[in-house]
Amino acid sequence: MKFKAMHGVLLSAAILLLFSPAVNAFIIQPHSPVTLLVTDPTGLYKIGCLDSSCTSAASPKFVDTIPAGEGASYAFCATPTSTVCPSVTVTNPTPGTWTVQYFSTLTGDEVGHVYITVKQCVSGACTTINIVGTPTDPVPLKQGSSGAAPFYVNPTGTLQVPQFPLGLAVLVGLLAPALLVLSRVHRARQSGP
Repeated sequence: MKFKAMHGVLLSAAILLLFSPAVNAFIIQPHSPVTLLVTDPTGLYKIGCLDSSCTSAASPKFVDTIPAGEGASYAFCATPTSTVCPSVTVTNPTPGTWTVQYFSTLTGDEVGHVYITVKQCVSGACTTINIVGTPTDPVPLKQGSSGAAPFYVNPTGTLQVPQFPLGLAVLVGLLAPALLVLSRVHRARQSGP
């Protein structure tokens, strides 16, 4: 019976993993002429530019210390005044609070605006959240402007607001009593008649 009880526990764990939402990539996209510096939840690992002068991965102001297992990449702009880049993609994010810093690439008396979005996909369904400004209410931007904003990735991969899927809650609610019954039957059989 010990062997069968272990199979039940392993099968239950496999079912929970199967029905748990998959963690997929998030993409940080500024909508303004800026460079980005993204820091993971440990505060130790970063990818991006330390200031606005960074124009390529060869720049001394570019850092990439995010562990390879997280799959981080930085896409640079074709021109310093582009407004739909750079972008940072992380394919296997560590859960926790991430931080995005931005640095204006505007020069002289130019004035602009910035808003930054994070697009995240879980099991094929994608959502986008605004972390700095919004399309209708962007943050003013000029030469030397910078700022930072956090966002949260919970263990299931969803952004900002942790969510616990109803289907997974029902599955756990159904499996937990079954595992308790199996455990009691196993102990009763071990103690003998």
